[in-house]
Amino acid sequence: IPVTISPVVGPRPPSKTALEAAAAAQRSLERKAQQERTRIAKQNRKDQLASFLKEGLESAQKDGVAAQHEEGGT
Repeated sequence: IPVTISPVVGPRPPSKTALEAAAAAQRSLERKAQQERTRIAKQNRKDQLASFLKEGLESAQKDGVAAQHEEGGT
């Protein structure tokens, strides 16, 4: 009786559990990346606002000094 040997074509396909775990890991990475992008955007916005306020304050101080010179006649 001849023995039939089935050749192994390649590695076994991943199990359903392994596929679900890989998908969950991918979603987790994507969620973390989105959270990081959101955090950076918020920080950039805060930095932009701080710069705007600083420039406004400096401008107001310069305008105030100029107004004092005009009033004092110097």
